Amino acid sequence: MGIEFSKGYKDAQKEFVATLNNPDLTNEERVEAFATLNEALKDEVLREANEEASQLLNAQRITKDFTNEEVKFFSNLATPEANTGMEDEKLLPQETVNRVFEDMKQNHPLLEVIGLTPSMMRTKVLISQTSGVAEWGEIYDDIKGQLKAAFTEEEFTQNKMTAFVVVPKDILKLGPSWIETFTRLQMVEAFSCLLEAAFINGDGKNKPIGLMRDVHKGVSVSDGVYPEKASEGTLDLTDPKAIYQQFAKVMTKLRFKEDGKTLRTTTGKVYLLVSGCDYLSLKATFTNLNANGVYIEALPLGVELIESAFVEAGKAIFFLPDWYDAFTGSTLEFSTSDDVAFFQDWRVYAAKWFAYGKARDNNVSVVYDLPESIHTADDTKAKTSVAKAKSK
Repeated sequence: MGIEFSKGYKDAQKEFVATLNNPDLTNEERVEAFATLNEALKDEVLREANEEASQLLNAQRITKDFTNEEVKFFSNLATPEANTGMEDEKLLPQETVNRVFEDMKQNHPLLEVIGLTPSMMRTKVLISQTSGVAEWGEIYDDIKGQLKAAFTEEEFTQNKMTAFVVVPKDILKLGPSWIETFTRLQMVEAFSCLLEAAFINGDGKNKPIGLMRDVHKGVSVSDGVYPEKASEGTLDLTDPKAIYQQFAKVMTKLRFKEDGKTLRTTTGKVYLLVSGCDYLSLKATFTNLNANGVYIEALPLGVELIESAFVEAGKAIFFLPDWYDAFTGSTLEFSTSDDVAFFQDWRVYAAKWFAYGKARDNNVSVVYDLPESIHTADDTKAKTSVAKAKSK
C-alpha cells in the first residue's frame, strides 16, 4: 500500500533525522520529535484512508496481496482482548517483513546500493582466495598448472535493533490492512535510519561496523569499538586534470585488498558517499553543458555520487558496496511494550530486528575531506555537531 506523503510529513522526517545527529538534545526532546513524527504519520494514513473510504463501501479494506496470516495478526492488534498474548514476542508475518525490507531499500538509496540482504541471526560464510597459473602443453601431457584455493570460514552474529511502534486508537478503527500500513511505515522509518547510520558510522559495539571505521588486520579494538579511519587528505577539485588524477589514485587503492598487493578479482561499482548538504555542490562540480545545450553529470572513471543524512558534512567516502557485507535477520519480532509510558491513547509495541555490517577488508572504503569551497556556514555547524556526537 503506497502513500504519497505531504510536505508536512517530509518536514517532520527531516526534524526526526536531525535529532539523531544533534548531540545537544535531551532524550525527552528526542522523544518529542519521535511523537511529532508519528502524529504526522497518523494524519497521513487517516487522510489516505478517508480518500479511499469515499470510493469504497467499507474502509476495512484488504489488499489483494494481504494474506490470511496478516489479517489475523493485525486484527489482533486492534482488539485488546485478543491482544493479551502479545506480551510474549511473536514473529511478524513474513509478508510484512518482506515489505519492510523492500520499502527500506526503496526509500534509502544507500541500503539498496550496499546490497542489504536477509539472513539468519548467526551465519557462517566461506571466503575464498584463488591463485595459481595455467600452462599450455600437449593434450595428453600431465596437468602442469594448478589452481589453489584457500578457504577461510568466518562466523558472525547479528546485533539487535529495537524500534517502538505506537498505534493510535484512530488507526485501530480502520482495520487490519491500515494497521499494517501504519506499523510498517514506522518500522521502515526507524530501522532504515538505524541501519544507514550504522553502516556509515557504526563503531562495532553492539552494532555494525561502518564504512568510516578502520578494520585492517590486527587493528586495536577497545571494548568492542573500532577506531575511525584517518582521512587520506583533501580532494583537489580545482581543475579537471587534478580531479581525474586524484580519482585514479583512489580507484587504484580500491582495486587492491588492504595488503596493497592482492588485486581484487572484481570491484563492482564504485560510489562516492557524501552528506546531503554537500551533495548538490558536488553535483554542480561534475556537471557540464554539452554542445547540444544539455547538462551532463559525469564523475571520473564511472564513480557514482550518493548522499546520506548520516555522513558528516565535509567528508567524502569512496566505497565498494560489493565488498561490504550487510545483512538483516530474516524474521522480525513484535510484542507489547511498557517501556514507553508517555504516550496516552496510543498502544505501544516493540519491534526487534537483527543486523550485521562489516567491510571485508580495510581498502573497501577510502575517506577524504572535501574542500571548504563545498561548504556553507550551516554545513560547518552541522559538521561540528556530528563531531561532538561522536566524541560522546
